[in-house]
Amino acid sequence: MGKGGRHPAYIRAHSKRQDVTRAMEKNAQALKEGDMNFTKQLLENHRIKEQIQVQMKLKRAQEAQQITQESSQTEVLSEKSKEEMYKTNQERLRELAEIQPTSYEHAIKLSEERQRRIALEKERIAAEKQIIKEKRELRNRARKARFKFTAKGQPVMEAYIANLLKQIEKGK
Repeated sequence: MGKGGRHPAYIRAHSKRQDVTRAMEKNAQALKEGDMNFTKQLLENHRIKEQIQVQMKLKRAQEAQQITQESSQTEVLSEKSKEEMYKTNQERLRELAEIQPTSYEHAIKLSEERQRRIALEKERIAAEKQIIKEKRELRNRARKARFKFTAKGQPVMEAYIANLLKQIEKGK
């Protein structure tokens, strides 16, 4: 009935599991027997991992040291230079405040402009839709007028022309 055991994906997964279990058994057997090459390789891998971790710790420590040195160098700046920098920054801020409005007012202005632009765009789209609707209506009316018939079975235009001709004849 069920042939799921023969499905290639199942076979692949099953063989992978078998490979892993075989490798684990081989490792355990080698450790029990004291296979020197295998144990040396394991120890070497472990040492390499530890060396990498130690190097990473050293790098982190060096980076932290550099950061502390840089911060201590900035603290060494004299009080006068700090005051001068503070004054120049304040002057720049004042100039910017004169040039630019406050961020709140600016945000309000931008939102109003955006709303205005959106409203104009909506109006333009509505006008285009209205024009399209009117054109469609005119086409439909023209199409209907072509196929409209009077009670006698004559088309409307022919009946209209015939009616005009009759009126002209009566007028004479």
